[in-house]
Amino acid sequence: MNANPQTANLGKILVIDDEEAILITLKKILRTAGYEAQTAQTGREGLDLFGQGAWDVVIVDRKMPGMNGEEVAAEMKRLAPAVPIILITGFPGAVTRHDLFHAILGKPFRPPEFLQCLADARRRGSDDRGTASEALPEMSEPAPSGGGAFSLRNSAPEALSSWKILVAKPCLGSA
Repeated sequence: MNANPQTANLGKILVIDDEEAILITLKKILRTAGYEAQTAQTGREGLDLFGQGAWDVVIVDRKMPGMNGEEVAAEMKRLAPAVPIILITGFPGAVTRHDLFHAILGKPFRPPEFLQCLADARRRGSDDRGTASEALPEMSEPAPSGGGAFSLRNSAPEALSSWKILVAKPCLGSA
């Protein structure tokens, strides 16, 4: 996270979460790492911003009032199917539409996990928009407690049901 946002632009990232503290934190992490970041506090606001620009990756929270993250992602995939979407959630086991996401990042997570997940999704999204696309590697080990990233692309539903997604505790203040 030592990149200077004045000299580096690793990509344009849209972050959608109803918790202002999370938006502020993720925006700071992204900008420090050299990404351009914009935020939205509702699914509708996120969709409006999504329609106004070209995004390298979208990060969306699952549980939000109004449109939840899965509903937002479904609409985004209809509009621009190649844009990678990362779901962040304190409840990864409650996700029903795995096909919408390049990865799920369980809360709480550490900045290095977040940035690695983002870099992988961005790289894979570039592959999808190009001529060659390879599947993300399948996860063979359970996620570390305390959150972690999970690749879901090109996985059979029966494989998804056997994955162990562990979250030690939800973020403070999350429902």
